[in-house]
Amino acid sequence: MIYRAGLLFALIFPAPLSAQTPLSAIDWLSQSVVNESERLNEEPVASGAALDEITVSSLDQTRKDATGVISARAAGLPVTLWSASQAEDVAALISAMPTNLLPSLRELLFSIILAELEAPPAQGGDGKLLLARIDTLLRFGAVDQVLALLVEAQPDEAELFRRWFDASLLISREDRACASMRDSPEIAPTMSARIFCLARGGDWNAAALTLETAAALGEVREDENNLLRQFLDPFLADEEAPLARPDPMTPLTFRMLQAIGEPIPTSGLPVAFAHAELTADAGWKAQIEAAERLSRYGAIDAAQLMSIYALRTPAASGGVWERARHVRDLEKATQRRDTAETARILPEAWSEFRNADLAPAFARYFGVRLLGLPLPAEAAMVAYPVMLLSDIAEPASVARVPETDQDRILGGIARGKVDGLASNDPREAAILAAFTSPELSTHFAARIRDGRMGEALLESILLIGGGETVDPDDLTAALSLLRENGFERVARQAALEVLLLARGPA
Repeated sequence: MIYRAGLLFALIFPAPLSAQTPLSAIDWLSQSVVNESERLNEEPVASGAALDEITVSSLDQTRKDATGVISARAAGLPVTLWSASQAEDVAALISAMPTNLLPSLRELLFSIILAELEAPPAQGGDGKLLLARIDTLLRFGAVDQVLALLVEAQPDEAELFRRWFDASLLISREDRACASMRDSPEIAPTMSARIFCLARGGDWNAAALTLETAAALGEVREDENNLLRQFLDPFLADEEAPLARPDPMTPLTFRMLQAIGEPIPTSGLPVAFAHAELTADAGWKAQIEAAERLSRYGAIDAAQLMSIYALRTPAASGGVWERARHVRDLEKATQRRDTAETARILPEAWSEFRNADLAPAFARYFGVRLLGLPLPAEAAMVAYPVMLLSDIAEPASVARVPETDQDRILGGIARGKVDGLASNDPREAAILAAFTSPELSTHFAARIRDGRMGEALLESILLIGGGETVDPDDLTAALSLLRENGFERVARQAALEVLLLARGPA
């Protein structure tokens, strides 16, 4: 088995870390919360803000990188996962994650990111790993998780506060961040953010006066001035020409454009913006499209997507309407345990959701509903992969009598029992090797020996990725690493996903 550690290292560390941009930089994160002096190329003068209901601790008391919202035990991880790692190395691995990860690997990544673990030794200051974790979640559109992590971390310094403010704007929960900004001028927000928050707090006169002063002093750009004027005076929006679209679009400009009646569709924006269209104000079709997009990234669960499909009865056909109709009809049929109706709907519904890259959500929601239904042979063949991609893969495999070699391989993987099975398909053979004779590669064995288990886990996720282009040797190595270190369920599910819904590069 050949582990391409050199290639992986080159992909993650293409140049000395000190020569690169910050690991966690995101282009669309606004400069809505930075020091005024930084805008004028002066020395920064502020470092923190006092937050309502949050007790601020110094970095000596609480390491930011150790922040988590689930316990290590609940995440199935050792609290010492990073004990022998460097924060910069872990941050680089997390920042390198593609957003097309297989669902089981994405769930493992999220567990690692959200877990409360002992912080690795820091070099060059604390908090780099936390920023990488937050920004990776933002790339996946996982805004609720970001906010939970930020509140737990206490966003009392500029970089964390900026992310708290922006993430809050994306789901219209900015009141608390605005209150902290108003109460703590030492956070030194930009004028746009300060004026926005004054207005959100109902102090329109102060907001208007601040804008007038800032414009006179040249502290806001012309485009910012025009947008803020229309935000503060809705009548101007009716009288003046439409504003040019800002580039890049930040959460703050996005929200203000919404407020003046010039909403921007989120389809062309980073996925995190899609949360803004999950409200009834966006219209049902826009809600479905936004929920589908977020579901593909794992940012919302299957139940939330299905609940949005079920809001109304589709009045049209094709695309999202077909998927909404299939969900409503299949929900009714499975609730009634109507075998004939389920068999009629399921093949077309499964095909529709697979083609829309929504098979994981469909399977996660309907898999358990299909278990035990005595479907006719053709429908049962469709139901089997649906159940294997859900939380009931093992009982589904036990209940099915295998009819083909692929059935036997899939069922064996679901149960973790593949003795006597073989395949000429390179991916199937690589997976079977990991279950018949798992063996750590030289690279992974060295990682474990050096106490760098967390890095090995992240590297295994990177190696498999979306599954479709994974090298067979790398697939065997990564699955062996997972199985040999207590992640049997993840290994089985990832193997099934590689075979049933592997995707290409992000």
